[in-house]
Amino acid sequence: MLGALPEQILALETGDSGAVVSLLERGNRRFLVIVNRDFQNPMKLTIATGDRVKRVQKDATLVPANVYNPTTEVDPGDAMIYTWVE
Repeated sequence: MLGALPEQILALETGDSGAVVSLLERGNRRFLVIVNRDFQNPMKLTIATGDRVKRVQKDATLVPANVYNPTTEVDPGDAMIYTWVE
């Protein structure tokens, strides 16, 4: 269970239905995965990140997370992935 947000994640809020949130590690790289557990409705996600955080695109490219609006929708059953190096 994710008890506290990592230092690079400044704020994280999900819609009323909640989400599955996982912090994964591979070497010194961290991945924050946020899954909309509702398979029928989109989920509102608001996230504020540090400057080093990248958003992982569907094609696996990395884009600085702060170029996006902090509030977005996650499609039903879909996930948003963020990554950074410690």
